[in-house]
Amino acid sequence: MNKQDILLKDKTDIVNFVNKMEKYPYHADLQCGSCVVDAKSLLGVMGFGMGKVMTLHVYGDEDIRTLPGIAEYVITR
Repeated sequence: MNKQDILLKDKTDIVNFVNKMEKYPYHADLQCGSCVVDAKSLLGVMGFGMGKVMTLHVYGDEDIRTLPGIAEYVITR
């Protein structure tokens, strides 16, 4: 498992993010505070709202920062 902070700024980001996550064979969760939802669930991710820093947990060997289409949402601190 690896994790990375991400930011989804608006509804378009959320829809695009979920569509891209659905293409990967890995299970992924999105965490905001103490709440966790399936990162492939549009309704779940929408429930977190927009403009919040969330932590993406991907249960696979791939580095999140190298996943095509996902790197644009990664926050580097």
